[in-house]
Amino acid sequence: MAWADPEVADGEDVDDVDDEEDEEDDVLLAGVLAAALAVAALALLVAVAVAVLCSAAAGRATAMAAAAAALITPAPAVTAASLVLPLRRRCLALATSASSSGSRDDVMTPSNSVAAAGMHSLSRARLSGPSRQPQPPRRAVRKPDCPEQTQILKRAALKRYHPGRRQQGKQGKQGKEAAQVRYCTFRVDGDTRPGRVEGSEVITIQAPTLIDVLTGTTDPDDGQRYSLADVTLLAPIPVPPSIRDFFAFEQHVATARRNRGSEVPKEWYEFPVFYFTNPAAVYGPDDDIPYPDGTNELDYELEVAAVVGKNEDIGGFMIMNDFSARDIQRKEMRVGLGPAKAKDFATSFGPVLVTTDEFDGTSGVMTATVNGEERSRGSLADLHYSWERILDQAKRNTHLQPGDVIGSGTVGTGSILEHNDGRWLTRGDVVEFEIEGLGALRNRVV
Repeated sequence: MAWADPEVADGEDVDDVDDEEDEEDDVLLAGVLAAALAVAALALLVAVAVAVLCSAAAGRATAMAAAAAALITPAPAVTAASLVLPLRRRCLALATSASSSGSRDDVMTPSNSVAAAGMHSLSRARLSGPSRQPQPPRRAVRKPDCPEQTQILKRAALKRYHPGRRQQGKQGKQGKEAAQVRYCTFRVDGDTRPGRVEGSEVITIQAPTLIDVLTGTTDPDDGQRYSLADVTLLAPIPVPPSIRDFFAFEQHVATARRNRGSEVPKEWYEFPVFYFTNPAAVYGPDDDIPYPDGTNELDYELEVAAVVGKNEDIGGFMIMNDFSARDIQRKEMRVGLGPAKAKDFATSFGPVLVTTDEFDGTSGVMTATVNGEERSRGSLADLHYSWERILDQAKRNTHLQPGDVIGSGTVGTGSILEHNDGRWLTRGDVVEFEIEGLGALRNRVV
């Protein structure tokens, strides 16, 4: 190995020393070299010990192993043997030569220069500290190749919008990580308050309404805690600004049409269709539903509803039961408007509003029972239109308000109409919906 240290390369040339010096000078020089050798060896051992201790203290096991390997590798420029043995041999040769014939060899040889260069390099390394191991280059993040792909990535999982929550990884007031939130609106001691359900407790949120929580830019403070058994859960958004109910499950549309001897219109596949229902007739979990006048064909409809949060994005999901009077609906549809009166007497929501980091609205088993008998079973994954497409249609040429409710429409088999068996709801029937990830919503018809 060639060393390019100028301090060594420019070292003194000892070949020009006067050959006529006496034997005493030769012996003295040999002694000086032997002493220098001993000092250099001691310094080397101290440097190695310091490097090992520093490496251990800093947790640099890799650097320590590399230093140890360098010390024991038989490379002449960096090992102890290459530094000590050539000088020792030279000193012995000088002493022998001086005592026998008075002639002398060169004091400094190329191998001695290499050894000195190695000692100089190790000394500099000791002063500058242990060298860092080379790190592999960081892996570059691949960016989308086209704007359309960028939009798809940005909108994946509904942008994961989570209003008013502590960021994942931070600790809440009770020392727990609050990564998933189930909002609610509840009544206790005659007051209606927004809250958060955690296990068997409800924690009051210090805000006027749940809509204020959804639109807040800061995390509201927690208030008093209550047992779930001591409060009454209401619809998460008791009075929404508007309710749009879509028609997004193909199986429901096809079955209902087939039962009437018709097919799905081609326009249904062009864009998602919705109607407006009544925000003044909202019911919550375990509320009694008054049986509407003028109908003998009361039906349930098993649905999921999204609630609009900040920036016209989805803030969370809840279960929706769109009660329907089918005989009234048929008459209204013949006129060409509606459903209107067939739908505006009762819609129930609940039990909680689950944020999109826990439930993204793309999958989940959906079941409906009447008096404990399962009557419907479907899957949220069967949505023909995505929530992004539904949301885009809802806000086209208008603006969505925080708290607006967007219904999915009825899942396949999710209504009595599809069964076509005439087993309509009657007074006293208990209808219970359960959706995986959202809980259970129960109502009794009275």
